[in-house]
Amino acid sequence: MFDRIAAVQKIREELAGEAEFVPLSEGAPEVVLAVMGCGAACADIEGIDESCLVVIVSEKDIETAVEEIKRKHRDLNR
Repeated sequence: MFDRIAAVQKIREELAGEAEFVPLSEGAPEVVLAVMGCGAACADIEGIDESCLVVIVSEKDIETAVEEIKRKHRDLNR
């Protein structure tokens, strides 16, 4: 298990000015960040388009997630 709140905060800081974080319930986001509590990754993500999904399960995933979010954002805005 890891500090998911701290992980999201770090991702927000790294993407400041590049991405807006909103709850999934507020529309159709370009990218969905799913922060799982452990490697089992058992949260319900059914119905979310896999092409816009970024999943993290540990602190080690943070930098990769930031880069993937940036890439997906660039690809969508070409």
